[in-house]
Amino acid sequence: MQHFERIPKLIASHLRGDISPAERQEPDAWINESEANRSFFAQVTNEQLLTDKIKQYMSYDAESGLNKTLRDMDSAAPERKRVLEPCQKTIRR
Repeated sequence: MQHFERIPKLIASHLRGDISPAERQEPDAWINESEANRSFFAQVTNEQLLTDKIKQYMSYDAESGLNKTLRDMDSAAPERKRVLEPCQKTIRR
């Protein structure tokens, strides 16, 4: 498994609390490779930030978002409208 696939799995194990001491060495080494890695790890393991993001996700109004997208598409340039209209009709069904 490549590094960019393994690290997220190990971070998930860390969050679940089921990472072994041997497995923990790999993300620790990755975290120490760069400030960007340290910052990323701090963000994805920050309980308050995760809680806030989940609340934001759960409060998203998909219908309102779709309607805004459709309005934006309606105001598109006429040449784009010809392409977008069949898509809009399909979505609105």
